Amino acid sequence: MQGTCNWKDCSEDRAGNSKYCWHHRAEARKNWKNSIEKKSQDRKQRYANFDRVWNKACRLAREESDKCVPTPMTVVENQDPLDDNSPLKKAWFVRSGVCGYAWLVVRPGNSSFAKWMRKNKDSRQAYHGGEHWSCPLRIQSMEIQIAYIHEFVRVLESELKDIKVYSMNRMD
Repeated sequence: MQGTCNWKDCSEDRAGNSKYCWHHRAEARKNWKNSIEKKSQDRKQRYANFDRVWNKACRLAREESDKCVPTPMTVVENQDPLDDNSPLKKAWFVRSGVCGYAWLVVRPGNSSFAKWMRKNKDSRQAYHGGEHWSCPLRIQSMEIQIAYIHEFVRVLESELKDIKVYSMNRMD
């Protein structure tokens, strides 16, 4: 039994394995192709917006990290490594402060922006869900990386409303 066309107010027989009659089958296919094209155009527009926001975030985060002045630290080596009260053997002044790194996590990981990041910005799946992106600054100063990531997160949160962005860091 073939049945009748699924087009509204049509009682003609279906064409082959199609849900529609011969006349409406071509029209349904045309509508389907148009919807695919519209989705493609919407995606291109959305991705162009993501690229614009990303470039703005990179620029502002770089400016913020350039303004950051890390708190210097002194690293010491005691004569007896097991006794902190033993005399100092050697000391080093570290102008860039503590070592560490910073990253951001975008949630949900299946959002359009997270998928775009994975495809275009070398991000990866975060351990506890979402999409993970590391600070691109190739320096050891944790404070400078934190300044970069905090500004990056601020820009993303202000521009993209359908995602949550978290900044994270760890001292080495």
